[in-house]
Amino acid sequence: MVIEERIGVRARPLVAWELVASPSAMTRLSSEVVSVEWVDLTPALAGSVFRGHHRVGPFRWSTTNVIERAVPGKVFAWRTVEGRGSSVMLCSYEFSRTPNGCEIAERFRPGNWLAAAECRLGRGLMIRRAMRATLRKLSSMLDGGA
Repeated sequence: MVIEERIGVRARPLVAWELVASPSAMTRLSSEVVSVEWVDLTPALAGSVFRGHHRVGPFRWSTTNVIERAVPGKVFAWRTVEGRGSSVMLCSYEFSRTPNGCEIAERFRPGNWLAAAECRLGRGLMIRRAMRATLRKLSSMLDGGA
């Protein structure tokens, strides 16, 4: 199961990537992310670790995340882990050049059976809505900056 949303923006892929590759920017873009901090002080590199703090209504939780791929202007992907590093989910942004800027694809893939079951039981719809809202905010920040 993969949840995916896409949007076109009038910005170069590298400009869009630089914004997304700063997880702390998600506090302005995401309706769920409250704060983010780097754990190992090596931002936007594969293997770097950051903590995310989230809120949906009365529910609050924190995540530990490991950057999987960080290719400027192409892809920024991380996995959320728990315990001894078992994957809970994989999230990514991929960028492809278009004649007017770039297309951004945001993807979410559950990393275990529990996350997949939650997606089928309603969390998937919440994630899709949050992705659409995040991409709209990202678009409004980037448009005009190409």
